[in-house]
Parts: sequence; C-alpha cells; structure tokens
Amino acid sequence: MPAYLEPNSWLITRRRDFRPLHADVDPTPTTIEQCSSDFWTVTGVKFAFASRETDLKSGEVLETTVVKSIKINPPLASSIFEKL
Repeated sequence: MPAYLEPNSWLITRRRDFRPLHADVDPTPTTIEQCSSDFWTVTGVKFAFASRETDLKSGEVLETTVVKSIKINPPLASSIFEKL
C-alpha cells in the first residue's frame, strides 16, 4: 500500500496497509492508516516519536504509540543470548 512523503522534509508521515490489526485476535483485514509525527534526530537520523493507527473504514483509532527514548546500538551482554 502507499506511503506518503511530506514534501518539505521528505519524511514518511503516513502509510496505509491492508491487513488485520492483530491476526490472532481477528484475522479480518482492513485498511489501516498509520500517521507518524513528533520527529526527532537521534545520532543524525530522524525518528518518529509518535504514531497513530486508524481504521479508515470506521475512523476508529486502533493504536497509539509514544516513544520516550531511542538508543542506537547499545552495548549488550552476550549472556542475554544464552537464555534464548
């Protein structure tokens, strides 16, 4: 499905998908629009710190996300992979 670029910043601000929101709860696909906003630069890369997913047919807001922080390539102890 299409993605929409904001013409001044070239950031993807909207995206549409035809899919179920949670396939294990309800496998019925619908057209979902994700709107991304509150862009911040982290180590030279822009990230959306907020997003909202809406069912385009009903107008119902399905999910909202607010990111509080992003860490790029944080050091990880190799022991965390031993538990998998």
